[in-house]
Amino acid sequence: MRFSITQMLIVVACICLVLGALLHGYYLLGTTAGVVFALLAAATLFVFIRVISSERRFHRLRVAVALILAMAVFTILAIPAQLNSDLGYLIDGHQIERVTRSQLTSILSDDSRFTKLKFNCGYRKCIVVSVDGTIQSENDLIELRKQIFEQCPNVSSRWLFWRLKVADTGVVHDDCDLTIFGKPETAVGNAG
Repeated sequence: MRFSITQMLIVVACICLVLGALLHGYYLLGTTAGVVFALLAAATLFVFIRVISSERRFHRLRVAVALILAMAVFTILAIPAQLNSDLGYLIDGHQIERVTRSQLTSILSDDSRFTKLKFNCGYRKCIVVSVDGTIQSENDLIELRKQIFEQCPNVSSRWLFWRLKVADTGVVHDDCDLTIFGKPETAVGNAG
């Protein structure tokens, strides 16, 4: 079975659209959204190609309806935040989480005192960060805390959680930054 140049171009265009939808969804909301966007794009393209390749009654009307539906689906996939403010909120939250994760990775990987620490962050109504592991001294903890508040403007002392053991004193910090270090007014940087 030989394919014409037009058919091959259509296949390549469809693959590009599905991959574009996958990458766009992944960028906006993560892996699951990327897969959902790609599946929606593939299903829409499949239906559209099936409609234009058949020669049934009302062929032009079917093609027109399929084209309108395909354009609607691809518009929704292209600009979801402008069409639904709740989805825009999720996209903004995912963006804040991604930026904060990048900032924390930079802080922990740049200083050899912090390379064994792990962190977890997630966005609910605000960014929630927990830092786990063992740190050498209280001074290192104060320095890490200072760097986090200076370099991560989205992190608040109210939503920063420590699960750290201080190696030289044996003290374990397992609570909210605000509880361990005091009132937000006395916290370093953005105390939120």
